[in-house]
Amino acid sequence: MGFGLITTGLPGIGKTLFLFLIWHLRRAENFPTLFMVHPDSALLWKDSRLMLSQVVPEDVPAMIPSEAWCLVDSNRSLIDVPEFLTARGCFIIQAASPREPRMEWKKKHTNVDYLVMKPWSAEELVSGLQLQDISRTKTTADSLVKFRDRSGGSALDAYRYASDMSLCEAVISGAARRINGDMVERAFTSSPSSLKLPTDGHKLSVFPLSDRDRQKYLITSPSECLYERVLSIINKDREVASLRLYNLCVGWPTPGPRALAARIFKRYHDQIKHS
Repeated sequence: MGFGLITTGLPGIGKTLFLFLIWHLRRAENFPTLFMVHPDSALLWKDSRLMLSQVVPEDVPAMIPSEAWCLVDSNRSLIDVPEFLTARGCFIIQAASPREPRMEWKKKHTNVDYLVMKPWSAEELVSGLQLQDISRTKTTADSLVKFRDRSGGSALDAYRYASDMSLCEAVISGAARRINGDMVERAFTSSPSSLKLPTDGHKLSVFPLSDRDRQKYLITSPSECLYERVLSIINKDREVASLRLYNLCVGWPTPGPRALAARIFKRYHDQIKHS
């Protein structure tokens, strides 16, 4: 059996583009590589040839060399890594937003790691503006900086909503109405593969705990403004919500919730000591 990697993080930060980068690098070196976006077809680079192949599970052993890499994009119609790929024993890289059931294969295979991508910085968003169709957008550098500060570093959302924050606000408000306090509390202590939120509820998502180790993750909000709104779903009183979240996370066995508890402790040190 091979092993694998799941590239995950905030939606709209380039997880699929990361797969395309790997695809082109491997083609340049003539390494056998499969790229799946749809459940029943795939691009295959093998023996210096590019093929568009129908994927029939029974034909996979003959079609895909064991030394091939399989790139799986689960951000569209292909929800999870197909079992016939894991059974082939190839190295697999999946790109997926953190949400059930997109990473079910990880629950069956212990030798699969996360690679958590960072959101875009304000500087990166402004630099990327030159690649957008300026004639069709009113987005400016200033509006991108304001968007990043308020709503986080999703490039997809930034270039879509920065010129009209009222549209972004409508999406956020709609998602908030579909999330209750129990869902929020469970989310903060979930893993990327078991996160249960509405499709547009990614204002609570997965982020790298630090740059030193991208396998360690923290589930939180992409900005302080959105974090405040998520807390208000737990309790309208920010302090009450924070202390409730602290008590939930402080004894958790994984690093992410404990890191969140440490942040809360730093802000509410006296209240926690006397509670």
